[in-house]
Amino acid sequence: MKHYPTIMGIAVGLWVLVLPGWAFRADDAPCSKHAAAAVSSTVATAMKPEVVRAPNADQVSAVNALPNIAVQWDTKTGAPASLRGAGLAEWKMGGKGVVFSGGRDYAQDAVAVLERLSAVYRINNAAHEFAVYRVDTDDLGFHHARLRQTTGGLRVIGGELIVHFDRSGQPYQVNGRYIPDVVVNTVPAIDLATAVVVAQRDLAAMDKPSGNVLGTPELVIYARDDTPTLAYAMTLVYADTQGGAGCWRYWIDAQNGAVINRFNDIRKARVPAATSDTPISGSLNTGEGGTSVTVEGDFSSGFYWLRYTALHWEIYDYPNSRTARNNSASWLTTISSRSEISAAYNFKLIQTYYYNVHNRNSYDNSGARATANVHVSGGTDNAYWDPDTQQFYFYPGSSWGELTVLDVCGHEFTHAVTENTADLIYQNESGALNESFSDIFGTLIEFDYQPDGRSVYPERTAGQADWLIGEDCTYPDVVALRDMCNPQRYNDPSKYRGTYWYYGGGDNGGVHYNCGVQNHMTYLLAEGGNGVNDGIAYDITGIGITNVRQVAYRALTMYCVPSTDYRAVRIAWLSAAQDLNLAWTTSVQAAWSAVGVYGITPPTPPTSTSNLCALGLNNDYDGDQCGDFTLYDTRYGDWHIWSSRNQNLLANGANFGSSNYLPVPGDYNGCGKSDALIYWPREGWWSVFYLENGMIETTTGFGGDAFIPVPGDYNGDRFTDFALYDTNNRTWYVLSARDRTWLVYGGIFGAPGFFPVPGDYDGDGRSDYALYLEATGDWYVFYAQNGRIDHFNVGGPRQVPVPGDYDGDGVSDFALYDYWYGDWNIYSPVAGWVMNKYRWGGSSCIPVSGDFDGDGVSDLVVYDRDQAEWFIHYYNGVARRLTNFGGTYMVPVVYWPLYGYM
Repeated sequence: MKHYPTIMGIAVGLWVLVLPGWAFRADDAPCSKHAAAAVSSTVATAMKPEVVRAPNADQVSAVNALPNIAVQWDTKTGAPASLRGAGLAEWKMGGKGVVFSGGRDYAQDAVAVLERLSAVYRINNAAHEFAVYRVDTDDLGFHHARLRQTTGGLRVIGGELIVHFDRSGQPYQVNGRYIPDVVVNTVPAIDLATAVVVAQRDLAAMDKPSGNVLGTPELVIYARDDTPTLAYAMTLVYADTQGGAGCWRYWIDAQNGAVINRFNDIRKARVPAATSDTPISGSLNTGEGGTSVTVEGDFSSGFYWLRYTALHWEIYDYPNSRTARNNSASWLTTISSRSEISAAYNFKLIQTYYYNVHNRNSYDNSGARATANVHVSGGTDNAYWDPDTQQFYFYPGSSWGELTVLDVCGHEFTHAVTENTADLIYQNESGALNESFSDIFGTLIEFDYQPDGRSVYPERTAGQADWLIGEDCTYPDVVALRDMCNPQRYNDPSKYRGTYWYYGGGDNGGVHYNCGVQNHMTYLLAEGGNGVNDGIAYDITGIGITNVRQVAYRALTMYCVPSTDYRAVRIAWLSAAQDLNLAWTTSVQAAWSAVGVYGITPPTPPTSTSNLCALGLNNDYDGDQCGDFTLYDTRYGDWHIWSSRNQNLLANGANFGSSNYLPVPGDYNGCGKSDALIYWPREGWWSVFYLENGMIETTTGFGGDAFIPVPGDYNGDRFTDFALYDTNNRTWYVLSARDRTWLVYGGIFGAPGFFPVPGDYDGDGRSDYALYLEATGDWYVFYAQNGRIDHFNVGGPRQVPVPGDYDGDGVSDFALYDYWYGDWNIYSPVAGWVMNKYRWGGSSCIPVSGDFDGDGVSDLVVYDRDQAEWFIHYYNGVARRLTNFGGTYMVPVVYWPLYGYM
């Protein structure tokens, strides 16, 4: 028997990790996130539904008024994630008249563009809602203005847009995240001192030092994937030789003192000055081949120092609190000395790479010195970038060799680049992308300076370039830490939310694990090829490593914002490719699709044996085998359809029907897509609109006031049949949609008070004739195949049927929803109870049948018409919420017998 996974209120085992900010690796063993034995401590948590918001009708109309503009919607906000096309400054859709200067003032022009697009974004007053904090110029002569969202003078954490201008000063794209309709009481109920105490006590509860406040806390509106909330933002720092440094970012609810969010981002150290340039020789780490190299250093006060002003690097001997030095220009060959020379040589290469390849003058693009602290005490087997001190830290290796190898140094340096450009938040998906970009550039730098070692894959060769991460640290038990060619080799996902995807709260939300998806995409984009990745077939034309590094750098530095997630980073890569070479865009799209991150083009429908659509149990209007969120306006007969998989509107007010008609779901021509069908009970009148060819077919004289439509596939031909149940005479009428022949005409199977609930209750691919009595919970099933009748008792008062296949065995289950309390009770004819009194909904909600993620299993879905919200609980345990889609007069197009209970 399969068990439906529970979600709300479940106690999930997590191991508590205290990581250095921007660390190279998670502090747990590479495979431990998937092994119960690795859990060292647990915390109780409740997984929150993923909020999904759709644009409203006015936004869609505004976009449709923009010719030749490509839009991709942000499903977390209901605003565009990206608008790209010519003439963005020409369209006036609201705003307060900010003057567009045409390239003379990019900060002013950025606000002017957003005012002109206010109807698309639902912006009230761009001049009051945005503050430009930086304008970047790139090698193409383009300008990119970054704006932070504000409300009432307070920063909105989670809201940031970039307005992009071409070399002529004309805007061509806006991307990022805008949070519409932010309404928050900006008067705090607790003071700052109380909020600080809350944060310090929270640290103490994790057995950490309470910490000191760094800088000045700020009153903000926190809106990162949450309902906007007034909060105090603060940073608490401490130095702990046993547990490492701490730099904890905190957001404390300013109304009730709750901890909204926190993670460790760490900060610390100092830099001496150099006086001269002198050649210094030594040997690299053994993991890099141990070869002899020479670097430019400094000679002063009788010592040779590992620092070089011209290329902005310095190696700091952490235990001795000084720049690494020697009384000879020839370094020793001890492990410690090799680590120092490797750090010096590799930071020289990294600075050279970024300057020569990307025209970047150190990590801040202003010549900042990169200080690498080696032999750091307080930990082992890790390296990290400290945003506070703007320095790099390398622990001495224990089970591994020294970590100052080229790709690890490049990885950490790129964290600094990221902070000074996109500033990707080091948590959850944005944190995974932060880690991934560091992996990517650590690897690309290897390819620029080391011999090509790809021929020995999956093994490693010391000091040679490959798609392995950290392989030159010479691990005793594994070849590398991560593998971009095959992330699953080390239990990291290669597909978005696929095998090994980490959903927990450890490792700042899986930043060192979920980075595998973008890592693998980069490998596929560079190398190309065909195959199957975690169930996704792909055939990609690679663009080569040299081109990939240009696309990756532009995507990171010009198109990512702090909250960029996997869906948004796909836009960033595609935008970068469009800027550089349109020929690359096809490969970029194919590579992202291969890892399960799709754009506005629907993906190839998965292979499935599910018959839910033909059974009338799935509204799938675009043929991707995912149920779509479908509404019918009972006043005017308008249809509204939101694609579950592709996250876009398939219909927005399309009129087909009126207040006299009932919409009836199903696939009436066997094409694999649901059709728009309406039924008029009074006249027995049917009309079906076939979506794939636009044809309309009408049938009259079939039905009447006492007839209830009961769609299903009664002969197993994968066509939904025209079917009715006569509540007066308790008879069934089923007309084959394919043959237009009667399958049943007036067959008696019913009793007073029973309601028809057809479904495939024996798994033969055909709908069976079933009846349910709410007063007693009795079910009777007449099997179409052999005429046998079974009796079950499942349900009772207040429980209405929501037929579907909730355990994926190909058999319809006796599924019931308690419309008082929102409890689900599901009994499988094959396996028994699937769930009993599982609460998902409430008295204001209507249950909706459907498989909304295409796995062949019905999901728990409820719709609240008063709040215009949908709540979706998938079979795999993920929960989501779709908001701003519905209304008082809009009913979900569901299995029609349910309307007797609405």
